Amino acid sequence: MRLADCLAALAACLLIAGNGGARAADPPAAAPDAARSTTLDPREGELRRHMAELTRAWETGDRALAGRIYADDFIDIALDGARRGKCEVLDFILPAVTPAAQIKFATSGHQFVFPARDVALVTYRNRDCRQRLEGERCFDFMASETFLRRRGQWQLVAGQQSMIPADPATARREVLAIEAVLRAAQLAGNAAIIRALHAENYRLILADGRIIPREKWVADVRTGAWKPDAIAYSEQEVRVSGDTAIVTGIARSDWHDKQGAPQFARERYTDVYAERYGAWRKLSTHLSCLEGGC
Repeated sequence: MRLADCLAALAACLLIAGNGGARAADPPAAAPDAARSTTLDPREGELRRHMAELTRAWETGDRALAGRIYADDFIDIALDGARRGKCEVLDFILPAVTPAAQIKFATSGHQFVFPARDVALVTYRNRDCRQRLEGERCFDFMASETFLRRRGQWQLVAGQQSMIPADPATARREVLAIEAVLRAAQLAGNAAIIRALHAENYRLILADGRIIPREKWVADVRTGAWKPDAIAYSEQEVRVSGDTAIVTGIARSDWHDKQGAPQFARERYTDVYAERYGAWRKLSTHLSCLEGGC
């Protein structure tokens, strides 16, 4: 086991032990350098300033500032389980010149452990908010970070994050928002949005049993092979279990065929979504014909 893994596990154990074996409620969100009633360990004050600078670097797209805090041998275990080095992590820091690049962090519940004079373990909860195709999307995760003091300077050498599932009510709102965005994208013929909000392995199962992969579905929207005049949903119900959401309902679609004759289909549908790395993406759709030209 790597040193960073051991230190992160030790921090988690100490945090649980300090709470009597149970997770304590998070205190109100506060900036890492917020004032406290007790005297800080000088090392904690230094680390809080570094973490505030790192937050500012991510929010403003300042790679140079972040690069001074991340050690050259920094290793990160991201929400998707990927192992990334310093350069790969810095590539995710984008200039905040467009709404899509703007990130806002809100951290809380910081715990500092100093197992040795020049070693620090920090755990905290973070809320990450950013603009996505379906609107602003916020997600929460727990983070553990390991700092080493080298030549008198603290450097971040290891980090790991774990997703905190959204509460069911929030998840239902987010999934229904994506359903609305996808409806509008079909009407507008916006294949880019269709592609972005469907998982790579998405499958559409039509009422006649045919299976349409994502790229064929995207191509049909892009070329106008599927160009509805109207889409209306009813009886929508969303059930959420962890990072999976199932949407059931009835969809009525109206369009004109190649001869210009009006057509319609009324179908019962089931959509399956999965949350990956803070974003919901559609995995599958299954249609059953109720009436019309399904």
